[in-house]
Amino acid sequence: PPRSTLFPYTTLFRSHPITARALYDLGAIQYCRGENQQAALLLNEALNMSRTVLRENFGVLAQREQFALQGQVRRYLDAYLSATDGIPTRPAEVYRHLLAAKGAVTADQWLSRLERGRPELAPVAERLRGVGARLARASFATADGSRRESWLKEISNLTEQKERLEQELANKSAAFREQKQGAQLDPEALRALLPQDTALVDILEYAHSFPRKPDEKTRRRAELRAVAFVLRRDADIRRIELGPFEPIYQSMKAWHETYGAGQGSVDPGHDLRESIWKPLEPFLNGAKTVFVSPDGSFCSFPFAALPGSKPDTYLIEERNFVIVPVPQMLLQPHITRPDSKLAVQSGFDAPLLIGNVDFDAGSRTVPASALAARGEARDALFSPLPGSGKEVVEVGELYRHAFKREPITLTGTEASQQAVRTEAERHRWLHFATHGFSSVGVVTDHAKPARGGAKGNLIASVEEARGFHPDLLSGIALTGANRRAASGQRSSAGVDDGLLTALEVEQLDLSQTELVVLSACDTGLGRLAAGEGTLGLQRAFQIAGAKNVVASLWTIDDEATVALMRLFYHKLWDEKKPPAVALRFPQSEIGRASCR
Repeated sequence: PPRSTLFPYTTLFRSHPITARALYDLGAIQYCRGENQQAALLLNEALNMSRTVLRENFGVLAQREQFALQGQVRRYLDAYLSATDGIPTRPAEVYRHLLAAKGAVTADQWLSRLERGRPELAPVAERLRGVGARLARASFATADGSRRESWLKEISNLTEQKERLEQELANKSAAFREQKQGAQLDPEALRALLPQDTALVDILEYAHSFPRKPDEKTRRRAELRAVAFVLRRDADIRRIELGPFEPIYQSMKAWHETYGAGQGSVDPGHDLRESIWKPLEPFLNGAKTVFVSPDGSFCSFPFAALPGSKPDTYLIEERNFVIVPVPQMLLQPHITRPDSKLAVQSGFDAPLLIGNVDFDAGSRTVPASALAARGEARDALFSPLPGSGKEVVEVGELYRHAFKREPITLTGTEASQQAVRTEAERHRWLHFATHGFSSVGVVTDHAKPARGGAKGNLIASVEEARGFHPDLLSGIALTGANRRAASGQRSSAGVDDGLLTALEVEQLDLSQTELVVLSACDTGLGRLAAGEGTLGLQRAFQIAGAKNVVASLWTIDDEATVALMRLFYHKLWDEKKPPAVALRFPQSEIGRASCR
């Protein structure tokens, strides 16, 4: 039917969030009646309208408000995926909405990061950086009962300052933002960018709702499911339903707990290969490299470690795997700041190596019982990592052998927060052999708003955004990180607290950084946000401009880490392999050794 027949009331409010919500409600009603085709048309229009609302408002919203807005749009996307399951709909048309929605906040923050290099925005960007650092220090401080009220007020004030500065930056650079965000997010354009022997697998967890049956008084509850879209340059886009997520999650959990080894007759690796990889495999013939864009629990799932087609082998021995958190960013060319000071830095090609950090610098003696294991909670104390000293020494030797130059190394008390912030922007390669942390138990955020409810619309979602910034939930431990926890004292303004948060990482200029290696446990983890993947260190370094980030999803053994890094940098520097190829060889070698 003509659009005017289906949507006669959209003339005055074509891009209004209330109209988008009305279209969603009408689509949901049609879906409950079993009218899937009509429901899909209404939900498609609701998504088109909400996309316009996002584009028009993202530039004037702070990041927390963007998360809230995006979380509500995900509700519309889930309903659309449900309605189009099982009816004749072009997968490319469905994927267009997923491409636009997935990682929209991350893509916007990346664009914001590009803008900050413009001279007219530099003063505001510098103030934003300072406020972000003060907010991070304040949020990780402690306060007793008498000071708690003033402490919370300080955090609230700093948060408001940060968001005002974000909005000021967005307003000052409206033309730049409009130009970038106005680009068409076309699935066919993305497919054409892929090399002939490459595939993109975009996975999403979504709440699949069920239409009401004639004999049912109420609609069945939604079920969490997984869906994948496969893009190849020489083939049509495919949609593959992976089914209910709960059994997949239980296999993931068992696989993670046993590091893929299984227990007795139980082989979660085999189950995962059957439930995840086998449905995808027919569409990946000839693909030597597989780009994977994960979502939800898939963000902590290493596809490359799945069992291979032969006994005692891994998938990484058959293909290259590269994680692409936000596929729409592939459509944006990487932009290097024209005025970047890095191009004339004489030591730019030297890597920055951080390891054997003195976490206790400046603090009283820390009892051994209080020390945290590598990669545990951010509010605990961090244990020494003597093996990391050997790691940076070996990486440094490999660099000297390949380039006949000296690396820059920060160890012991030299690996301070200020030193890392200063040096990080001056180097092509960054290597962190230290503790990472990720926690959701100390600060409260609303990165993943609850779905449903009477106020489930785009306007209310923004109004209800509260809490701390989600990027305060993860970071890197540096010199003196135990000082705050051991003394129970707050860090004063301008004083390092030893914790470099993801929020502070985002504000670095890493537009010239080719590779960041986070050689610590669980550095690939973080807070999950609807449609945004993991809000953690990986995302922060990418927003800062780094082209490639290597991080871990599991606990790391020191000796295995040193061996892996030795092989990785040999391939990267001596044999001049791309990062993804350079990483594949040591992973498969160490994997084969673990099988023997």
